[in-house]
Amino acid sequence: MKLGFITHITNTHNVKTTGVWGEDLVTSALCKALCQKDITAEVKSIKDLSKNDKYDIAIHTADLLAGVTLKAMAKHNFLWIQGFSYDRQEQVIDLDKVYKDAITKYDKVITASRILSDRYKIPFLPPSVDMSYYKKVDANYEFDVSFIGNLIKPTSIVQRYISPFANFKYGLFGGDFGKVDHQRGLEIICGSKINLHFGFEESIKWDMVTGRPFHISACEGFTLMDEVPYFMELYKDAIGFTGGGTDEIRQINQYLQDDKERLKMAKDAYTITRENFSSPVIADKFIAEVM
Repeated sequence: MKLGFITHITNTHNVKTTGVWGEDLVTSALCKALCQKDITAEVKSIKDLSKNDKYDIAIHTADLLAGVTLKAMAKHNFLWIQGFSYDRQEQVIDLDKVYKDAITKYDKVITASRILSDRYKIPFLPPSVDMSYYKKVDANYEFDVSFIGNLIKPTSIVQRYISPFANFKYGLFGGDFGKVDHQRGLEIICGSKINLHFGFEESIKWDMVTGRPFHISACEGFTLMDEVPYFMELYKDAIGFTGGGTDEIRQINQYLQDDKERLKMAKDAYTITRENFSSPVIADKFIAEVM
């Protein structure tokens, strides 16, 4: 059986060429784990597809199923959206509408949202993390707080989470602040006492699981993130959760003053991530519940 993960971006996991560092590695990590289980799998950008590409199952990471070419290249077409994006009017895409339409077009639809999984009775599959790629490295503390990401989120969300740590020793990295390669990204995570993560408000609304907290915890970094229910239930006291603003300031001060507690939480988060979201674990879940 041959699987193809079809993305709408071109080779962005090649950080030496593009400087991208993050969620684009999810499909590559899962492919690697599936191949180790004797399943042929590859990641292919839609821009790089040719008429010679044929798959038993094509897993689309965006709602791209249109035209004869995409439909003909696979015996079965699945959809697995792993996050949020904007439409041409710069409005966050309504995932409820996307999934409602998708179940009529695709042979199977997969989601990283528990709410959408329950609503449409479709498999719930969170992203995986390659723990040989995201790992702890030697690094001296450079920052009290750091953030690796971009600012495509609404301004109100950015201000709520970014502005509070202006009075701390902080680092901002990503598309809007300066791209970093993979090794530098690991050094930033391990060299930050607190790693901030936040997403769209829709992540909380739809209980959407995204990969960045897994990357941080795989490096044994400490995470302070927005209040996504899934993470709050599973990680409980292993990750810090905040709604931003003054509460974020309070929690930053709290965790900076208690190294022992912060490091213990980071180790607990590492264990949870390894046992639940490492690539081999998610590959087994994919085989059992999706294929």
